Amino acid sequence: MTPLSMNLLVPILNDSLKIQRSQIETIKECNKKLGTRLQQALSQLTTKIKRDKLKGNTIEKYQKFLDMYNVKKNSDIRDALMEVPTQTTFDDHDILQTISQIRSIDYEQEFELSKGLWSAKFLQAGHVPGAAQVLMNFNWKPYKTDKYHYKLLNT
Repeated sequence: MTPLSMNLLVPILNDSLKIQRSQIETIKECNKKLGTRLQQALSQLTTKIKRDKLKGNTIEKYQKFLDMYNVKKNSDIRDALMEVPTQTTFDDHDILQTISQIRSIDYEQEFELSKGLWSAKFLQAGHVPGAAQVLMNFNWKPYKTDKYHYKLLNT
């Protein structure tokens, strides 16, 4: 990974984690609001129908709202809510562990990928910060065997 890409990776991963945590809190908040509204609608519908104080339009409005979430009784409200993830897909420890395993390599610096077999270097691509082209160098020569097959040296 190029140094610039490495510098961009840390804030991107941290932002992604913040977004995930924020989404979990938003789902909890929405569930709380929706649960309250469903419970109120159900309560008002059943109470006011019993008292016959609701007009036809109001009854239909409450009923449509409850039907939209398939709620017929209080125990149905939980099923109408969004599932809340119990945890994020990764945490701060995972970010640190990931970063510790990534090696930053400057442009034009050749690095070995397989001992003596092949190497590569990054060339500046220029269109996106940190983007690179990869130039591969295969350091092997085929040789002829008695059966005229080619094999790799040092394998």
